[in-house]
Amino acid sequence: MSNREQIRTSVPLAAPRRADTAARAADLLGGHNLPGCQEPSAGTCKLTTRVRTDQLDWLQEQARTYHRRHPRAPKLTIEELVRLAIDQLREAPHLDNLIGRYRCG
Repeated sequence: MSNREQIRTSVPLAAPRRADTAARAADLLGGHNLPGCQEPSAGTCKLTTRVRTDQLDWLQEQARTYHRRHPRAPKLTIEELVRLAIDQLREAPHLDNLIGRYRCG
């Protein structure tokens, strides 16, 4: 880049960074959580698993239809749906019964 093309400024410019959809949605909300929302924990890890194609299709459809139903809300991601499902399972009163029904059916 020649000196002629450079723009001089006293404002430091942040380096561009890649952000996933959930991070961009959090940026749009300005760090404000809606009532009932929990603060996401800082320690996260990547979960890779295999699911049936009908389950993946259902998850993707839920994310798409949520965005259509709530156009002003941040985009719902599959990662958020998985975290929601895990939280619901964690609070399930009879997880052993639920696992038994799932494996038998």
